[in-house]
Amino acid sequence: MTRSAPKRDNCLSTDNLATPMNYHRAVTPPVLDRWPSVADRHLLRQSFTRLIPKSDLAVQDFYDQLFAEHPGVRPLFPEDLTELHEKFMMMLAWFVEYLDQPEQAALEAKHLGQRHRHYGAGANHYGPVGSVLLGVLTAHAGLSEAEKAAWGNLYGLICDLMLVGAKGNS
Repeated sequence: MTRSAPKRDNCLSTDNLATPMNYHRAVTPPVLDRWPSVADRHLLRQSFTRLIPKSDLAVQDFYDQLFAEHPGVRPLFPEDLTELHEKFMMMLAWFVEYLDQPEQAALEAKHLGQRHRHYGAGANHYGPVGSVLLGVLTAHAGLSEAEKAAWGNLYGLICDLMLVGAKGNS
């Protein structure tokens, strides 16, 4: 059974983002409570496998759509996106690979948030990125509704953790 998306605003909202959940107390319990179920982890892996052969085009489409729909984010990125194309797919692959290790994935998401803060990314950027990402994944991996929900939930959780990391909370 696939869990439905949380009822609160999450990082897929393009409106003002809600304050991330209070992770600064203890990271593990909230992460484990929201971590993808075994069934959702299977859906995430299965759909990511379908994306791999189309990854170059998917990443290009991601950046093209992000910059077309949200031109204000373009200055946050280098002119040459070649290295980012590789990093983008490597991070997606990394999170899929670590689906069975939520504590490690949570730590990496927080570190990713710290790095993105240094690049100039703010909380208002996470929603547009998530919306474009889901659209691209749907287009290139042919996501079912259950897979779309699983990716949305995973992105929302990673996003919340990245925002915690960006604030310097551990």
